[in-house]
Amino acid sequence: QQSQRGRFAVRRAKPYTLLSARILNSAKKPVKRVQQVVQGTAAQNARIWITESGHALYGGEPGISNTFLSTLWWLDQLALYAVEGVDVVFRQSLVGSDYGLLDEKTLRPRPDYYASFLWKKLIRSPVYEPPRVNSSKLRAWAFGGDQRIWLIVINLNRHAPAHIDAGQPMREKIVFSAPKDSPELLLVNGEPALPRMVWDWDHPEVQRWWGLLCPGDTSDSDLFQDITLPPLSCAFLSLVP
Repeated sequence: QQSQRGRFAVRRAKPYTLLSARILNSAKKPVKRVQQVVQGTAAQNARIWITESGHALYGGEPGISNTFLSTLWWLDQLALYAVEGVDVVFRQSLVGSDYGLLDEKTLRPRPDYYASFLWKKLIRSPVYEPPRVNSSKLRAWAFGGDQRIWLIVINLNRHAPAHIDAGQPMREKIVFSAPKDSPELLLVNGEPALPRMVWDWDHPEVQRWWGLLCPGDTSDSDLFQDITLPPLSCAFLSLVP
């Protein structure tokens, strides 16, 4: 997608194109083309890297790339690339323009920064087959973790909540959303995300802010079977092995 900064565009960056299931899935095509090329060479075991990934060309789209809408796109693309066999994804960029993970004037973390941080902290191998869902407005992905299976669920619906029943007990939930009047902010389990949630990650209080359990916290009474996601939100859910 191309932002309004560019004079020429094949697909202008808009909210409805950002979260279109068809367009989200189109990211598979270039990956498969690269895989075919690699298989035809002597370096068949070469790792596939994606560089300079960001929501929209030419610095990102103002009012979209720097808001929580981009976070739904970003987590979905990270998950999709992992399922398709991509080894490394580089984000464009840490600081700069509208798709920077940090605001270039204040250096305040944007929603995509927190999402990238949490992905890096929680998601491990193996990569599982994506769970089946009954709506094109619902995306679901499953990954390994530290003695956990993490389910990432994204509700693309702008108006309706999504009811999630994993079919087995869940223990932890981290729900990302944004205030309707401040889409540039991130809510974690309904509370504003704070930089300390990154800097003091290992502190038990911070772990609980995220919605994670610390040693000694677990009990069968903490388990839950289902969850309802608000419109335009996503969640990291840990399944009980």
